[in-house]
Amino acid sequence: QPYNKITLMQNQNNFPHIPSGRCLIANEQGEILMVRRSDTSNNNPGQWELPGGKIEVDDHGFYAEEINQAIKREVREETDVKVAEMSEPLLVEAHSINDGPRKGGRSLTFVTRAQAYEGEGRVADAESSDLRWWPSGQLPSNVTQVSQLAIHRFFK
Repeated sequence: QPYNKITLMQNQNNFPHIPSGRCLIANEQGEILMVRRSDTSNNNPGQWELPGGKIEVDDHGFYAEEINQAIKREVREETDVKVAEMSEPLLVEAHSINDGPRKGGRSLTFVTRAQAYEGEGRVADAESSDLRWWPSGQLPSNVTQVSQLAIHRFFK
């Protein structure tokens, strides 16, 4: 089934897969929208990355939204940019979770490219400390690996 239609995934040991999504948004000048995580963020502190986040889970452990819905929501929450259209999600990273309450599960990161969006962006949540449109050839040195993979895949 298409990745966008996932409702529940668990591995053979009933450890959950934790999906998240990111969105590559490029403006007409070829600049890429990125957020810098705050130094106190639980995920990638101080690093630059494409906007996005985890897919919401309901009280029963089922995914409460589709991947594209989650990406649109997270981008809006983080940057105040409204993504109207996007490409199909592409799985760009999967790794085992080795510690914490989700130990034994898998982290899955899907990335899309915005095909239509509204807004210029602003820091809209406490997890981020900065937001910039970076020229594609002048990205900062501390970009997360997932964002680097996504930019390489979607921005040619």
